[in-house]
Amino acid sequence: MIKALQAREVIAKILLRHMSEKSKVAKEVNEAEFIVTYYPISVFSSFTGKDTTEILSYDGDATITYRCQETGNEETFNLRETHIVKLDWKIDWAMRWADMGVNFESAGKDHLSPDGSYDVSADVAKEVFGVKPPLSLAYEMIGIQGLGGKMSGSKGNALSPGQLMEIYETPLLLWLYFRILPSQRFDLAFDSEVLRQYGELDGQVEKLRAGALSEPEAEALRLAGADAMPENPIPFRQAIAFGQIVQWDADKVEHMLSSLDLRYDHASIERRLLLAKHYLETYHPEEMITLLAEPHRSYMSNMTDNRIELVAKLREVLESGEDDIAKLEVLMYDIPKREGMSEEEKKKAQRDFFKDVYQLLIGKDTGPRLSTFLWAVDRGRVLELLKA
Repeated sequence: MIKALQAREVIAKILLRHMSEKSKVAKEVNEAEFIVTYYPISVFSSFTGKDTTEILSYDGDATITYRCQETGNEETFNLRETHIVKLDWKIDWAMRWADMGVNFESAGKDHLSPDGSYDVSADVAKEVFGVKPPLSLAYEMIGIQGLGGKMSGSKGNALSPGQLMEIYETPLLLWLYFRILPSQRFDLAFDSEVLRQYGELDGQVEKLRAGALSEPEAEALRLAGADAMPENPIPFRQAIAFGQIVQWDADKVEHMLSSLDLRYDHASIERRLLLAKHYLETYHPEEMITLLAEPHRSYMSNMTDNRIELVAKLREVLESGEDDIAKLEVLMYDIPKREGMSEEEKKKAQRDFFKDVYQLLIGKDTGPRLSTFLWAVDRGRVLELLKA
């Protein structure tokens, strides 16, 4: 810090050298005044703990006098003894290269743009600290889809690995990084894109086991640990759809799936249900499927007698105690059928019937697979909601 302070005019000239004329005009920079008044540090006031301070004098060694702008108080201190100073970050970057002997450091492409942070710090490293700046490699930005913007610590929207792993399996998160070049952008997703990413990973792992990938593609999966994933994992989309119906009970989900002749690895069901639950409850609560608190009278009042009759038939089926998902599935499609209907008429009747049931149960036109939903949710509440 003292070395930087002693070379503050040199650093000021470096900063001016990399500052565009447009920027100087916008900031109303007077070059001569800037060089005289520039200090490469921030002083954190002993009175407020904030860096809203003005440096009044520097003795050329370690003594600084500053004024706290919030309180008006002045203080003189020795920075070797009182640790309330930090270097401005571009100067700090160069200092760390020198102090730690750094010879390579990658950085985001914005830092390596012409006259950007790297160029400034490189000149400071050479002209102030007397070291050769490290080699560098520019990498693209990582977007945050579903939350807005790019990941940025300075903007307060950086995410920790822990937060990401509440919806991402470790192999998926690592694979997103390993599969592309540093110069390629990708997004971490908190919206439906994460469903596509899970599906793509599962598909690639299947191809890996079939020997149908190129060596770079296979190596990216192996580095991510995806080759050790269980075979036949439950699709993340299904974990979301089925999980919420049965309150995230893995055994019930497995029972539902087997009744539909779908069989997935049990460990993957348990693991992905936890991730799906966090995805839905934390980031998309508006998409959660819940039964209405009371009958949807306004919707039912606009239904025709024929449509009400079909709902009444469904009530009879449910009142009978039918608890086999496969049989419920058949009945759901049979109830709206009428003799003499064409195939197109049957499909329309079934769509209209399903829409009525969904509206009466959850207030939406569509929802989860109806047979599994009716099997899983509270039968008594369903009967109340379907009552004419």
